[in-house]
Parts: sequence; C-alpha cells; structure tokens
Amino acid sequence: MTSPVASHDELRELLGDSIDDVALERIASSGACFDEVAEALAMFEAEQVGDRLPDATSSKVLSVRAVLEDSLESDDDLARDAYVGSMTDGQI
Repeated sequence: MTSPVASHDELRELLGDSIDDVALERIASSGACFDEVAEALAMFEAEQVGDRLPDATSSKVLSVRAVLEDSLESDDDLARDAYVGSMTDGQI
C-alpha cells in the first residue's frame, strides 16, 4: 500500500516558515509522502553540519532534497551576504 501524498498543512508543520510558498508547492507536486519529505529534510540538515546519511530511499526523496537545497541554501546565502555587508559598511 502506498502512503498518501503529504498535504500542504503537513508540509508547513514539518518545514515551518523557513520555506517559501513556491518551494512548498514544488515539494507538494513531487508526490512525496510525509515520511519521504521528513527523510529529505533529515538528509539536508545532516549535510549542513557535515554528516552524511544513507542514500535516499526513493527518487521523490531526492527531488524534495533538491528543492530544500535550492530554497533554504539561497536564503542562507542572502542572510550571510547581508551580515558580511553590514560588517564592512563605512570601513572602505
């Protein structure tokens, strides 16, 4: 029996406000179930701290993982750039 596709409410509960609506819709349209999204999130978070989890159990997990990377890492880059910029304002 196949698990049901994760609902928008489940995705928002799992991913919180750190992910934008466009990325949330991309994840929802992947057809991933809640467990697959949770697995992708665990992989993403582990990689952020230098850990590596076992290979993904499905192509849907890989798809969701790619969306998380695109969405969350670009936000981190913007925040980092803004912080670094604020450190050098007026010093040049």
